[in-house]
Amino acid sequence: MISNTLLLPFICFGVYLLLEAADWGVSLAAPYVSRNDEECKATLGLLKPGWDGNELWLFFGLLSLGASAPSLAGSTQGMILAVLAVLGAVLRLAGCFAKAALGKKTIARLVSSFSVFALFLMSLAGSSFLQEGGSMVSAFGILFAIWMVLEMFQMGSIYGACKVVNPLGERFRASFLVTGILSLVLFLISFGLLYVNVGDVYQYNTLTWLAMAGGSVVFFLVAFVSTRMRHVAVGLVASYISCALALLVFLTAGASAVAVHHSVELTALQQFQDSTLGMALLGGGVILSLASFAYRVLRKKEEYVWDDHV
Repeated sequence: MISNTLLLPFICFGVYLLLEAADWGVSLAAPYVSRNDEECKATLGLLKPGWDGNELWLFFGLLSLGASAPSLAGSTQGMILAVLAVLGAVLRLAGCFAKAALGKKTIARLVSSFSVFALFLMSLAGSSFLQEGGSMVSAFGILFAIWMVLEMFQMGSIYGACKVVNPLGERFRASFLVTGILSLVLFLISFGLLYVNVGDVYQYNTLTWLAMAGGSVVFFLVAFVSTRMRHVAVGLVASYISCALALLVFLTAGASAVAVHHSVELTALQQFQDSTLGMALLGGGVILSLASFAYRVLRKKEEYVWDDHV
């Protein structure tokens, strides 16, 4: 099936979102969990190592999609995804290495507001690939965008609960629990609208599609219960599995929709993948992302001097 070939660019989008989830989420949650400047600085410390090369996955996916579907090459949606991803990376890099100057509540609110705007617009752009006319504004797109913002918030919160000392870590844990059920409800509604809009062109096994959605729900419940019982490390692992399965639901639908609604040139896609640029993006993404992931797993908890300001 043509959709199998198109699945590679969409999987790259998913890898980018999964690897960047903690960074986007920490940026979103910072002003809601931090009560003073010291806690803001500790939150910015969670963004280390700064730039991790995850944007290379997004660029590889966009260029692969443009090569395989010429009608999407240079699209406005692709430009939105690339520009906002780069701006987000630059902003987080600045916060990571200039946290003494930027670790303020006011700055944290600005960063959080930008993250909401960027993720919402990026999600609308991404949802347009599933629409026959490529529209960025639809009931599905809006609900999907809201879910994406909340899902990233959740991923950042559970990561913060694991990687920063209390009481800030405890507030991250609480923010994960408070927003959890709403995130689950939005995912189920988004999946229902997706099935209505794309179900008739879906080119994979429908039972597998439903199983991925069900698996995402099950692992979310495992994450929620584990975090509720303060087993935050288990909650983090389960959250990543849940997020990966949820993204697969939308990514396989995207590959199916593009295969039906656009003319696909498989030879051009293969030529790009074999090109120097394609190999450099993919190789760089793999190396930098693996190094960053190893650092994030092995790093110690972010510590800070806490004063009770009550």
